[in-house]
Amino acid sequence: MLAVRVTQSGPDDAFCPALEVGLARSGIAVVNDASQPADALVTCRVFMGEDDGFLRITSNGQARMKITVRVEVRSAANVLVDQFIAEYKGFKGSTADEDAVSKVVVAFAYSPRMAAFARVAKTITASAPTQVTTSTLPVPTAQGRSDPADDAQWFAIDTVRCKIPAQVNSCDLLRGYLRRHPNGGHAQEANDILAAAQPALERLQKDEVAWQKANRYECSRMRSSDACAGVEAYEIQFPSGMHADEARRLLKAAGIDK
Repeated sequence: MLAVRVTQSGPDDAFCPALEVGLARSGIAVVNDASQPADALVTCRVFMGEDDGFLRITSNGQARMKITVRVEVRSAANVLVDQFIAEYKGFKGSTADEDAVSKVVVAFAYSPRMAAFARVAKTITASAPTQVTTSTLPVPTAQGRSDPADDAQWFAIDTVRCKIPAQVNSCDLLRGYLRRHPNGGHAQEANDILAAAQPALERLQKDEVAWQKANRYECSRMRSSDACAGVEAYEIQFPSGMHADEARRLLKAAGIDK
């Protein structure tokens, strides 16, 4: 069984302690004794920003915040195994949202990357209880063989970028992996992630094409309604698009306030 150690990343991290409880309740072995070895280390990186909801809620003089938590799972050799994102709204110093914690626990339990790593950790523990490096990690491929190069390249990829794409090129590393390892041990997972991300990638592509056709340089130079018609059309079509902030700055500079 995979054994993990959960560490709190800072004073504002209420998520990792709650995640530790959730993982333990789900049957995942959690190591609390610092003297005991763990296969993986789980840490949380907490980011707090202004609540972007329609209503602004305050309590005891504090404004409700949008809280984003990036959960990282790394091997004992500091190799990134998998990452999970949790988002919820709360107040600074408050307890973590139970639903957000539950979603990460489920994602952890059903992660193909975690399952592959658990097989690796079990193999290493049974056969070679020595220090492990990325180059020595064996992973069963689709055909049942071990391919250390395949594993090392896969675990080096930040799959969260593709799962929640923010740019047209967010999935390029996964595509590169598939070109190098079309029948690799993680090819199916890579294809599944790409398929799930495709609708978002198509929207981002349309966003980028519309921006390229917006004549932003002419708008910046001429600063008139006619010159900025393309930028205005882009801002209307993509109010939360990749270039929305720049579009609004150009329109404001041209005296076209939205």
